[in-house]
Amino acid sequence: MNRYVFYFYLFYTIMSLLYANDRKIKISVSIPPLYFFVDKIAGDRAEISIIVPDNKNAETYEPDFKSIQTITESDMFIGIGMPFEKIWLPKILKSNNIANTTKTVMLQDMLKQPASNTESHLWLSINNAKKITHIIANTLANYDTKYADFYLNNAKKLISSLQILQVKLKPIMESMPHKDFIVYHPIFDSLDIEFGLKEHALEKHGKKYGIKDILELAELGKKLQIKRIFTQGYNKDIMALAKSIDAQVITIDPLSKDYIKNLETILLQISKSYESFNNP
Repeated sequence: MNRYVFYFYLFYTIMSLLYANDRKIKISVSIPPLYFFVDKIAGDRAEISIIVPDNKNAETYEPDFKSIQTITESDMFIGIGMPFEKIWLPKILKSNNIANTTKTVMLQDMLKQPASNTESHLWLSINNAKKITHIIANTLANYDTKYADFYLNNAKKLISSLQILQVKLKPIMESMPHKDFIVYHPIFDSLDIEFGLKEHALEKHGKKYGIKDILELAELGKKLQIKRIFTQGYNKDIMALAKSIDAQVITIDPLSKDYIKNLETILLQISKSYESFNNP
């Protein structure tokens, strides 16, 4: 063999091995907020896919062929306890015989939440967000050891940003005249502990509600003079409830990819539950 050809093949082989060891990790996450955490920690070391599309309800979502293919081609799947993760993920991994090659990280199990909180939106707690950051960073550091320091340093920066947000919001939430607020769907269980807030929801994780429940919330709203009620989407019952107590309906998006900015916006709106919507 011509020595130049030999050296070319040797160079090509070495570069191929280096590239293989340095390729991006393919990570699929169940919902957009988890994209935020992985992106902040992994940066350009990861190729991230979100399984639940923006226009779909994460709590009723059933994976289509494209989603299944994305999961099966991933090196890692990170979930937070959405129903489809519990029902579909084991079937997807088993049917494709990849349970031993796709690493699964189920955050709700690792956060060790009380049984009463298994249905809550765990990422909407800043304390949980810090824990999620640690879990993802340590998982990536152990999986991709060459870049362990990179992941851990990025996690420290993210933790610092979360702590700044927590310090900023604490006095604002404490200044609320009452700690009660009204939502359509219960998503803020963790805030009861974090900021001493008390969430009152009309719909309770899929359970049917009746006129009695609406009237009870209306009575609470009038008694406390609540001026803002929160919902993830249009609902005629919550609109009627708001009208009966002269309150404004505020639409919030707990699944935004812009996690810190979105959570701050939501909590600032909750802090204004007792302010007339005519006020700035």
